[in-house]
Amino acid sequence: MPRNIPKIIHQVWSNICEPLPELFSGLMETWKKCHPEWEYILWDNEMMNNFMREFYPNYWIPYNSVKYNVQKWDIIRYFIIYHYGGMYADVDYECLEPIESLLENNKGCYFSAEPALHAKTTRVKNFFNNALIISVPQHPFMWSIIESAFHELSIKKDYPNKLFEVLLTTGPLLLTNLYNDQPDNSDICIIPPELVSPLDHQEVQNYMTGNRSQQFMTRIKNKLANAIAIHYFMGTWHVKDNDV
Repeated sequence: MPRNIPKIIHQVWSNICEPLPELFSGLMETWKKCHPEWEYILWDNEMMNNFMREFYPNYWIPYNSVKYNVQKWDIIRYFIIYHYGGMYADVDYECLEPIESLLENNKGCYFSAEPALHAKTTRVKNFFNNALIISVPQHPFMWSIIESAFHELSIKKDYPNKLFEVLLTTGPLLLTNLYNDQPDNSDICIIPPELVSPLDHQEVQNYMTGNRSQQFMTRIKNKLANAIAIHYFMGTWHVKDNDV
């Protein structure tokens, strides 16, 4: 592997609110199938708590003081990837091919760009997410994310809704703003959406609700032609009072 990225796949499902849906179980198997030589770890709530208490006890109280569970699941992925390195993928992500081909440019840290529609909606340049992260251990940008998240969480601000609060404190907008403020991003790779996030949330929704006209399916087929992975944007945390 380039740059000594460990062959470890990390995924997170706490089980504290609901059991893992069968659909997600199937998607998780695709990562194992495409990477048979990689170690696979599914982090549950007990594992995450033990990890934080053992390795980052100074952050234990602020980690458990966040407003929404989804903020904890954002933060824990940053800690895990910073500590162990490897690859993190959301459970609503499907792997189509091994990811090694993405790493040929020998960067230390990789993120998935959001589809063009999402980037247009946010009006933020270089918009990317935290649903797929690949990194060497102890990458400085990962630690910058952790520090920035706790800083944002410590500030009392008014947000228009839960969605923007999460995006700006621990989620994609936090990452993107931090990246855009960096003086040097030469060791960070933003993977083009056509490779790892080829479908936007509207296309995913139309496909899953039965909009499968020939014209639509031709467009989807063309969009998936070069895809290595597909993010299905199934997260409903922004409309729930709490999250898994």
